[in-house]
Formats: sequence, C-alpha cells, structure tokens
Amino acid sequence: MKALLECDVSTAYTGDKHRKMTPLHIAIGRGYIPDEIISRCPDFCDLVDERRWNVLHFAMLSLNREALKVLLKEYPLIRNLINNKDVDGNTPLHVLVTFRAHLLWEIKDMVEDIKLDLSVVNNQNMSVVGLIGPSSGLLMLKQEFLKLEEPAVPYLDGIVRVRRKELSLGSGYRDEEVKKLMEKAKASHLIVAALIATVTFTAAFTLPGGMIQDGDNEGTAILSKNSAFQAFVITDAIAMVLSLSAVFTHFLMSLRMRGSTQTSEFLLIYGALSTVIAMGAMMIAFVTGTYAVLTTSLWLPILTTFIGLTFFVLMFLICRGLMWAEKWYW
Repeated sequence: MKALLECDVSTAYTGDKHRKMTPLHIAIGRGYIPDEIISRCPDFCDLVDERRWNVLHFAMLSLNREALKVLLKEYPLIRNLINNKDVDGNTPLHVLVTFRAHLLWEIKDMVEDIKLDLSVVNNQNMSVVGLIGPSSGLLMLKQEFLKLEEPAVPYLDGIVRVRRKELSLGSGYRDEEVKKLMEKAKASHLIVAALIATVTFTAAFTLPGGMIQDGDNEGTAILSKNSAFQAFVITDAIAMVLSLSAVFTHFLMSLRMRGSTQTSEFLLIYGALSTVIAMGAMMIAFVTGTYAVLTTSLWLPILTTFIGLTFFVLMFLICRGLMWAEKWYW
C-alpha cells in the first residue's frame, strides 16, 4: 500500500466502476483501518460511494469495537462525518444502532465535540433513537444492510463484512440481558414498595396522639385539628397510593413478560419513580407525625424535623454522585 501510494497517490482517489467505492471504503468494509491512506490523503475521507455512504457508514458495520473507537479518536476529519446522510437519509448512527445499539452511548461520549442529533430521521421517517429496540423498521434496515454481505459480481466476498459476533450482541443478546436485569430490579423494587405500603397502611390506623375514648367524638383522632397531624395524614395517604401503584405496575410487568422490552422498561421506570416519591412522602409523614406529638417540647420537634429532612439531602447527594460516576467511568 505504501509503495503504491508513493508511486501514484491518485490511485487512492479512484473508485470502482460498479459502486464507486474507494480503496478506503473497501478496506474499512473488510474490517481494517488503512492508516497509510488516511495520513497521506486526509481529504480522501470525505469521498462517498454511489449511495453516498462515507467511511463511517462502512465502519459502523465492519469495524470491531476497539477499531471503531480508534478511528473516531485518532481521525477528527472522519469523526466529523457522523451526521452525514446517504441517499436513503441514513446517518452512520442509523447503521450503528441497526446492529450494535449497545455501542451508541459509548460512541456518543467519544464525539462530545460534535453535536449529535439522535432524533434525526431517514427517508422512512425512522430516527436513530427510534431504531433502538425491536421494530419493523429495524428489521427492514437489517435486511437491507445484510445484503451488502452477500457475494455478487464483482464483490465475490460481499461489499462488507458484518461483525457477526457483535451482531448477536446488538439485538437478541441485549434484549435477554435487559430482561434479566429488569427481573432482578423488579424483585427488589417490589419488596420496597410492598414494605412502604404496609408501613403506611399500619400508620393510618395507629395515629399519632391516639384516639378519643369517650364522648360524641369517640374513635376520632385527638390531634385532628393539629396542622402537623393533618400534614401527616395527607402525606401518609400519598405514600400509600404511590407504593400500591408501584406494586400494581410490577404486577403488570409480570403479566407482560412476553411483551416488548421497551414496554417493560417503561413500567419499571414508572414503578421505580412511584416508589422513590412514596419514600419522600413517607419521610414527610414521619416528620410531621413526630412534630405533632412533641409540641410540648421546644427543641425536640425541631431537631427531629431537621434530622428527618436530611433524608432529601442524602438522596440528592447520592443521585449527584451516581451522575458523576457515570460521566467519568462510562
């Protein structure tokens, strides 16, 4: 390759007469990065074939994970092609998520200097994000791209070599792994939601301050006119409703385990969010309940309220720490 370029660099710009593929396209389509061509002919990276596929379209199909990372990291000119469309409106990211959706967020983090529009649609009105998960559009694109691997004159070995091992990781493998993780998460979420529902249900019948034992108002709460007690009753009811809603959501997930992964993910997120809000409501119920029965003391209810509300500070710090860890370690 080096000797050929030294003799006549114009050969690197010559596309074949059938698909107008350049030597760079062919090399990338076979799973190799021709550093010599890229370094000697940097403007060569902008060339496209007859379908307007650029280097990255081929790379998303044929390069392994590490080679793809090297190509994007070492060659800014190629990295800048990531939003370019072919004749069908497909960007390199459309090609990537068709077979290896699990690499999308990793690639996104690597090209932070470029604004990626994951909502951009192709000529069939399919967006990059919309192709994540099973769909008829995803199947159609897979079948179309896999035709590039079929032997045909003059490409007896096919136009590209699809990464078969990573192909399996990109679709069925991902769905199976996601379902296993969701099963584990669902079990733990269900325990927490059921525990909150049990505690809040019990608290509703063991009210702070007790009940009036005689008279016309027998059986009613002694502190019913206390503002803190009223806040306790309201937040306890909110916590119970949300926790039972989360339990019901997990019940629906069990009924829809044969449904789409996206539906199960939505139900899991909804259930988790309901559980988290129920936790907050339960903590407020605890604070207001203790405040209502400790009004005779000056400092104790204030201290108890302060300690209880630190729960929200801890929640914020934990979430912020998780976001920081995800940014730096992923």
